[in-house]
Amino acid sequence: MRNAIARLLKRFENHQLVADYTGGTKTMTAALVCATLQSDPINLQLVSGSRPRPFCSQRRHGTGNSRTY
Repeated sequence: MRNAIARLLKRFENHQLVADYTGGTKTMTAALVCATLQSDPINLQLVSGSRPRPFCSQRRHGTGNSRTY
């Protein structure tokens, strides 16, 4: 991970790098935060706000319900 970040910092040295963890799983977010905290020039970002409910169709199969997103 450190090598990948070093390559990004070198490649985009004249740019501001932002690590956006919006929508990540807990594991992905934890890894991104750890990697970012070890790299001073990279900022963390989270976009928040209300989101519409995902499309959901309900079907009955036998005795149980199933939900497809």
